[in-house]
Amino acid sequence: MSGKITLWGAGELLNTFFSRTAEPPPIFYVALIKDVAPTPFLSGAELDEPDAPEYERVAVVNETSVWSNEGAIQITVCETDLTFTTAQEDWGTIRYWAICNAVVDGFIYMIGKFAEPDVIDTGDTVMIPSGTLSVSLGPFFNEAN
Repeated sequence: MSGKITLWGAGELLNTFFSRTAEPPPIFYVALIKDVAPTPFLSGAELDEPDAPEYERVAVVNETSVWSNEGAIQITVCETDLTFTTAQEDWGTIRYWAICNAVVDGFIYMIGKFAEPDVIDTGDTVMIPSGTLSVSLGPFFNEAN
């Protein structure tokens, strides 16, 4: 389930790489999103996340042991299991995910869609297995364009 970079994420990437006015974040926060598809223009406060007191985004450290590219320089893969809290009430159908810069609200770096929607009922625990969440860049410059 590969995601794409958002406009805010692209700006942070450019500011980090070229002007160095931004630092790479030490931690990312993965959010689950229900029915309203995220767009590259949303903020983290606008995401359609589960509305349950126990729900929280999962923190993922920004280290080489967690993120790899496996030789594909335009793709980064999360190499750790991402386990969310156990649902104490129904969360609804989860269709999308986002990588954010904050535990709540904040900005969105990347967005993606799960291959299959997943209905989360009371007692369920969402786990995104290692190696299945990835982010890619592109399309790239092409002489034909």
